[in-house]
Amino acid sequence: MNPRYRVMLTEQERQELETLTKTAKTNAKRFLYARSLLLCDAGPQGPAWTVGGYGGGHGGDTPHD
Repeated sequence: MNPRYRVMLTEQERQELETLTKTAKTNAKRFLYARSLLLCDAGPQGPAWTVGGYGGGHGGDTPHD
């Protein structure tokens, strides 16, 4: 199944999101959102996880198709 949306971050966007995930003052919702974008990044620096891989690695359930 083809991904519905492909996340491709620039180097600057990756740096900003990585800063959010390493800062102790980031709230949980913002931290999870930043981490999600970093894991799903299909750009040259990102791991380009699929939805199934993301659900298992993120600690959540995978959505049903």
